[in-house]
Amino acid sequence: MSNLRETEKAHRELRAFHDFVDRSALLIDPESVEKRDPPEPDILCRHLLEGWTAFELADLCDANIASRLNRTDGPVVEVFMTSDPSLAIVHKKALKRIPVGASSRTASLVYSTGRIITPDDVIVPTIRPYVESHPERFRRVWFSGDSVHLVYGPPRAQQVHKLALTKTGRRSLAGSLSCMPEPSWPSPPISPSPRPRSSF
Repeated sequence: MSNLRETEKAHRELRAFHDFVDRSALLIDPESVEKRDPPEPDILCRHLLEGWTAFELADLCDANIASRLNRTDGPVVEVFMTSDPSLAIVHKKALKRIPVGASSRTASLVYSTGRIITPDDVIVPTIRPYVESHPERFRRVWFSGDSVHLVYGPPRAQQVHKLALTKTGRRSLAGSLSCMPEPSWPSPPISPSPRPRSSF
């Protein structure tokens, strides 16, 4: 059962990350996205201008809502209490230890997949003061909900141009960087799993 839950979590994180890539202004090669195992960051991917980078993911999930969505006895009308868990979830994620050398290349993605009722315009100002007060724990923080928001970190002008790139253009750019060196973060190293290179 534990392995099944971990597999479902991995698939959920990959879906959320690909959705984030599609909707954001980040020039990330979608075919480079790879799920990693602890203690490494959750996702390793290749930014087409910045090179290899990693993401820690935090799923904003209200346990009360999740338990009701997972019910198998059909629709049930009921009233229940709920609260915003976003700050507690982000705080817990901030406590995770990242391998030495990887933290400077690791960003954070906080995302929602409909298991929380708090709107974007409440979540963002709730978590922003916390991440801004802990710059040693966060390199860059994004929130992906109804829209994609850069919560913390300097936006880069070239990222905005992703929206103007055609799909063919992105694949061409990814192919031109196919010889980019693999990451060499120490103790332990984080590098893509061996697999054949894609042809573009």
